[in-house]
Amino acid sequence: MLKSSTCKLIFGIALLLRFALCLLNREANDDHMEVINLIADKGIIPGKDDCAECFQPKFFYLFHAKVIELFNISNLTARLVYVQLVNFIFSFLILLISLKIIESVKTTQNIQLISFSLLALNPCFTGINAQATNDTMITLLGSCCIYFAVMFLNNKKIMKAAWLILFILLSSIVKGSGLIIFISIFLILLLKLFFAGKSERKLYSKTLLCLTILYAAIVPFAGGYYKEFKKTGTPFATGIGPSATPKENNTFKYRPGITSVASGYLTFRYWDMLKHPYITNDVAVYPVHRTSLWSQLYGRTFFMHFDQHPPSWQSKNSSLLIAGRILLTLGIVPVLIFILGFLKLTARFVQGISKNTKQYLQMNNDWTYLVFIIGYVLFIVKYSHDYPDFSTMKSIFLFPAIPAFVKIITLGFAEIKNLYFLLAAKITTLIIIVLSVFDICFLIRQLYFVNALALNNEGDSSLFATLFS
Repeated sequence: MLKSSTCKLIFGIALLLRFALCLLNREANDDHMEVINLIADKGIIPGKDDCAECFQPKFFYLFHAKVIELFNISNLTARLVYVQLVNFIFSFLILLISLKIIESVKTTQNIQLISFSLLALNPCFTGINAQATNDTMITLLGSCCIYFAVMFLNNKKIMKAAWLILFILLSSIVKGSGLIIFISIFLILLLKLFFAGKSERKLYSKTLLCLTILYAAIVPFAGGYYKEFKKTGTPFATGIGPSATPKENNTFKYRPGITSVASGYLTFRYWDMLKHPYITNDVAVYPVHRTSLWSQLYGRTFFMHFDQHPPSWQSKNSSLLIAGRILLTLGIVPVLIFILGFLKLTARFVQGISKNTKQYLQMNNDWTYLVFIIGYVLFIVKYSHDYPDFSTMKSIFLFPAIPAFVKIITLGFAEIKNLYFLLAAKITTLIIIVLSVFDICFLIRQLYFVNALALNNEGDSSLFATLFS
């Protein structure tokens, strides 16, 4: 599929949109540059109380701070653009890995192209790739883990196991959510070991032993988890503070998110999102869909301007909101197709293990994608429950499992046998893709004029100043 002209065009458009955003964007959902600048300028590794994002593991920040020091990048905007351009390169690699995963599904090239387009031109994924945050790095590492996990299980090569272990270790010292990757792969390998034949048991045993020893020896210290545990009693510090569950009088630090289990996890506010296709940041006044986890994941995935954050990304332009409402209306189609793929794969797993568990787990590895998806969904449920500020309800927290999601949605498309239903799904998806590009292009235009206005006030309208000052 990668050799087809249509795929190359989609890939090219996706990269061009990301590149433009990386050059023009000056803000992120959270200020990660502050941590990088503290390390680069003051030569210190800040503690969690020194800034809003200082609680995070430091690998991402140390990596960029050292490059900034090496090339003596003193201009703060140039530093930000540099980090965003690195994320642009990371996004290219994520798309390549996802494309490989999609190509592994035995279906038509048209379906493969549709699935790839939904990912490559997704507004939320494109937007986070253009921000100076650690989310794109953890997404890349998670994608590498999933890719090499499947490669190792399929080929049983030692080098694949070595790469897998490396990426698992890196993912956990980049962000705390990398622990989900480790747990998922550990459980998969353990299950494989339990049902493996004699020839494979030794390889799985060595891989698990090596992973366990290296993880215990490196991650708690390189990720700062042991230090945080000694200091606060929990290895997973957050910028929100101590756990405050909905049972504790709906407590939150900034703005209410999950206000109850019923409203948070047993609702999907579809009509309310169409009525209010965006979030407000108010403490007291906000649309009802803001307290529903599934609504937040849905809205933030399909409409870039749904978040209305960061400030320079805000817009309630009437044409944009019309496009947003259409995206939120039609987005239910790929969601249902994903659910179809998930249920079909789950049914095959249940059927396979009920007939011959050992043979099925030895011969089939598609079920492993279910483990990653379930792991990250459980993570965001737990996270949003323990920290009920609505900032914990971001769809980007699921992105380390992106290859698993695109695999399942491709399987879902492949399961549609009725030609009329398939045609309707393709047309709907095409409309979503076109409006997604409009959503992204609107932001590019928006940021261009924001920068132009700022530079005009400073009396400098040169191209170099527009991009880097």
